Amino acid sequence: MGFYIRKSMKVGPFRFNLSKSGVGVSAGVKGFRLGKGPRGNYIHAGMKGFYYQKTINNSKNKLPDNNNNTNDKPVVENPITEYDFKEIESGNVAFMVDNDFNDILTELNKKSKIISFVPIAIIISVALAYFIDSILIYSAAILIPIAVLINKRLKTTYIIYDIDDDKETELQGFYDVLNNLNNSKKLWHITSAAKLTSMHDRKRNSGASNLIKREPISIKYKIPKYVKTNIKVPSIPVGKQILYFFPERLLIKDGKKFGTVNYSDLKIDYDNSNFIETEKIPKDAEIIGYRWLYVNKNGMPDKRFKDNKQIPLLNYSEILFKSDTGLNEMIMASKPNIGKEISDVIKMLAEQK
Repeated sequence: MGFYIRKSMKVGPFRFNLSKSGVGVSAGVKGFRLGKGPRGNYIHAGMKGFYYQKTINNSKNKLPDNNNNTNDKPVVENPITEYDFKEIESGNVAFMVDNDFNDILTELNKKSKIISFVPIAIIISVALAYFIDSILIYSAAILIPIAVLINKRLKTTYIIYDIDDDKETELQGFYDVLNNLNNSKKLWHITSAAKLTSMHDRKRNSGASNLIKREPISIKYKIPKYVKTNIKVPSIPVGKQILYFFPERLLIKDGKKFGTVNYSDLKIDYDNSNFIETEKIPKDAEIIGYRWLYVNKNGMPDKRFKDNKQIPLLNYSEILFKSDTGLNEMIMASKPNIGKEISDVIKMLAEQK
């Protein structure tokens, strides 16, 4: 999917028209203008970086070092809980903040706490039906749509991008890399890992030095509910959190809470990993060898086991997204050598700040 930006976007009764002269509802020099009526958050992206503006109607307000060398210590998936698995998870999103994005982040978190009016509408409809026969259907048909509209009006945050043509070309490269990652036949979120220190444990796990637990995932172009923007936003689910890749930053959603990490503060560790695959082999995977299911210290099969068989050793990509504010999420892709591409394109965007 290519980079996509809508040049026209409706916000309530207003419509924004983005053009080379800027946002259509305002006046002044090229870039951002201060809106006089519609509410929204404007982000102008040019060759000198990203600039933020709010309208006046808004409220006041560990992997190896980065390299692409294959890790020669094999890894295998194992759901058995007898090993000392360490969770790979992020901290509290409340600590993932950024001054440039603070107004928008505050608005997102404030509006996410607003109580939904739909349950209230349902309760009122049922209560009316108790006193007046046959009114339930009619009252629900009227009150529930009204409640939905009220929810949209009160809970929606608008993030509007005004992006120069030259900047669009750069962002296309960013989208191309994420599309390349998404084109991997298999993607996983790694939830925890355990080191195997004893020879006994390694022999039981095809000679692997590490065990992991993983969950299959996929990249989707989807924004959080009650967020409206004029661009396509790739998102990656990582357990209880979702990472949204906006043009200049990550937006992290954890339940009803939001956090953010600017790309200039995002750290990416990547590597290729030798993975002992016990499931179906992805079509794009690189087979680099085979291991016996039960192996002796010298690498030969343990003949005590009649059902011993060879298991393919594959070359997978591992990518860790982390920040000093607590982000710590790891994904695995069946396509090798993709980690460096992601790291390079994120660095490119960060340098435009």
